Amino acid sequence: MADNTADMTTGEAFRAGLRVLWRGPKWLLLLGALFLATMWPVGRSVPPEMWGLEPSPLPRTAGGLWKPLSVDAGLIFPMRPGADFFSTYEAGARVLRGGDPYSVVPGSEAVRAPYFTTYRYLPIPAYTLGVGLNALPPWWSFLAWIAFNMGLIVANLALTAGRRPGALPLLIAIWCAWFPLAVEWHLGQFTVLMATLILWGLDALTCGARAGGAVAWAGSVALKIYTGAMALPLWLGGRRREAVLGLAVVGVLAGGYFLARPDSFAAFRALNVDQRSLLLQRQPYAGAQGVQEAVNATIWIAQGRDLDTALDPAGQAPALRDPVVWVNGLLIAAYGAGLLWLTWRRRGRLDPLVLGGYWALWFVAYPDCWEHHYVLLQALTAWWLARGVLGPRAAVAVWALAGGPSLWVVLREVLGPEHETLEALVGLAYFWQRPAGLAVLLGAGVWGLRRK
Repeated sequence: MADNTADMTTGEAFRAGLRVLWRGPKWLLLLGALFLATMWPVGRSVPPEMWGLEPSPLPRTAGGLWKPLSVDAGLIFPMRPGADFFSTYEAGARVLRGGDPYSVVPGSEAVRAPYFTTYRYLPIPAYTLGVGLNALPPWWSFLAWIAFNMGLIVANLALTAGRRPGALPLLIAIWCAWFPLAVEWHLGQFTVLMATLILWGLDALTCGARAGGAVAWAGSVALKIYTGAMALPLWLGGRRREAVLGLAVVGVLAGGYFLARPDSFAAFRALNVDQRSLLLQRQPYAGAQGVQEAVNATIWIAQGRDLDTALDPAGQAPALRDPVVWVNGLLIAAYGAGLLWLTWRRRGRLDPLVLGGYWALWFVAYPDCWEHHYVLLQALTAWWLARGVLGPRAAVAVWALAGGPSLWVVLREVLGPEHETLEALVGLAYFWQRPAGLAVLLGAGVWGLRRK
């Protein structure tokens, strides 16, 4: 059970959490702060000329001290730091000059960013977040963004600690020693902001702060539209006005933009729907960390296929007769049916367990899950622990699997890359470690429901 009652408002829980942190063991807080600081992607991540130094002959890498223990260490960190951040930054720069954010694709002429990946979000982040980020030069904006993210982590820790002060050591571990943060900040991604909006929005909505909760939740929908699915449990939980208004505001803003610019809508659809079908994505593939990819890797190995061939970027999407398609289709259907049944069964109230099921929907239904997306699971784990849905032992297991050091990296270093006997085990560890944490989290939540 949580130490504090569920009727405490979000603001009260946050203020109580600040007091808990202030009075907590200083060595523990210092350890958490130091560990979080080691995720900071500085040093060679930023061009030396930014500091007035001579250009370095060394390759620029980032991700902090713990980057070698990330699952995607060998795949993500050779990429240039801040590539995803600069896509939104560049989109904002083009908006300020009357351009189209969906023109931000690799190879196009840069307006302000040093480089970037493709911009693939709704137009709202480009016109708000992207424009705001342009208040600073590119690299200073990137560093300010990471610092802001760290502030969000501290605020989230305070909120959850205020609800369950007795779990402070575990909450510090979850918030400050979550290894996917190294990937998140190397890329300059926006998952910490997304997770924070969901956390504060749902916590406020479940505690009666309807206006603030609805704004935060709607902000998460504008950032990544999958949380729009939460409108159903909000509706059935007595938050009908908030559900309708939140979706309506995002829909009107994004829909109005796309109606005025049909070419932008075509680009958005091509990036997020046509190339990322729920079932026809090339699978398994390097970087994939979702449930679908873990299932696919298992089937590939069971069929005697070479996992190295499966990870070939030139691989093709499986045909519909391929077992991975049908297995994943059944998996999505089963998860969706179970979630709808639970939503209907517990209608009439906002249940953190039900809301968490929609929170985790991304990892089951969407094939393009990367390690940094598990920052979403970081916030869900801490919230469920704070609200009494999750026990401490289960939370430790979730941290070890979904947020801890990479078992794949450890096995690879111990066994060596040429070890053939346990090659399949090492390959499965790459795909299964993070999804196994999700399975433990959801299983513990459902088990707790049975005991009530």
